[in-house]
Amino acid sequence: MFTHIKMTHEYSLSTIQGATITQNLKMDNYDDDTVNVTDYLISQTPNNAEQLFVYSTGLVIYWKVSASKVIIRTNGIFEAGKDGNLHLINIDTSDRL
Repeated sequence: MFTHIKMTHEYSLSTIQGATITQNLKMDNYDDDTVNVTDYLISQTPNNAEQLFVYSTGLVIYWKVSASKVIIRTNGIFEAGKDGNLHLINIDTSDRL
């Protein structure tokens, strides 16, 4: 049996010349040992990396990183916080086929 998950939520961050920009994904209660994560390294070169994270909670995060841009696709709903980071609000269960 297959579970199909659409990752319809996209978040991106681009560089600004001469500046360093950071933004983190914050997921409360994901730092303990009760959440299992499978990490798939799709590709990695000196200039690019692609990775997929599958959490035992049903959350799936794909990211692609280059020197100029980070693209994140997920079934998680993240919201910008006052701290400048993206915080997980919910897992979008409507993304399952």
